[in-house]
Amino acid sequence: MGEVVNPPRLVTYVNHHRCHAAYAYYTSPFKRALVLTVDGQGHQGHSFSVWKADVSYGILEVKRPDWKVGALFGAGGSPPSLIEAAALAGAVDEAYAAKLRKLLDRATEIKEVADFLRDHPATTDRARAAIQSVAEQYVTSAIRSADLTDVEGITIAGGVAMNQLIATAIATPARLPVWVPAAPSDASAVFGCLWGLQPPTERPQPQYTGPPLPAAQPLPAAHCRPLDWEAVAALLETGHAVSVFQGPQAIDCATPGHR
Repeated sequence: MGEVVNPPRLVTYVNHHRCHAAYAYYTSPFKRALVLTVDGQGHQGHSFSVWKADVSYGILEVKRPDWKVGALFGAGGSPPSLIEAAALAGAVDEAYAAKLRKLLDRATEIKEVADFLRDHPATTDRARAAIQSVAEQYVTSAIRSADLTDVEGITIAGGVAMNQLIATAIATPARLPVWVPAAPSDASAVFGCLWGLQPPTERPQPQYTGPPLPAAQPLPAAHCRPLDWEAVAALLETGHAVSVFQGPQAIDCATPGHR
């Protein structure tokens, strides 16, 4: 790199997954956290890491299962949003899921997953639901095998963290709060690169490019109205509400489902 750009000072390389881990941890409310970085592809094809993070020692990679989970969504198969939507129906193609598990257990390169999806595309909702189901199984298995002693919460970053169903699923085995940062994908890598070298002196505010959510001005245009907590309580009593979520203001339209 020095030969190419002739930098005036030392150039330090920060591992791509460490960038994700630093951004997820240092934007979280936790002092001690388990951090998952699950990406389509990272440093030298690396795709999956487990980290421990603590204010006393920073971020430490403790395990690298390196399953190519992210490639199931980004290697040319069905659009990720269509996979999530199909999973909501609940019906899974178990034969296709078994092939995916066998693939993830043996694959060492993204290309192997891409080749499989090209030769065996998920053309039905049941097959798409199988992709989501298998991805959740592998991510949650990393939680189940992790040492959660003294851990306050779990954070997840990388492209797969954009998957709302996975972000929800990882809370179940750990019974711990889960933090998905405002921009879990590569859009935030520059923050993680800086914090991976020098942690911030204080927890930063969420990165956000739009108007604040509580602002009343955009509400009429969106045919919305300010939140009425009494109405929320009444809705919860009916049993028809799916959930009530809160969290940092996100950068894109998909992330409210993360909270």
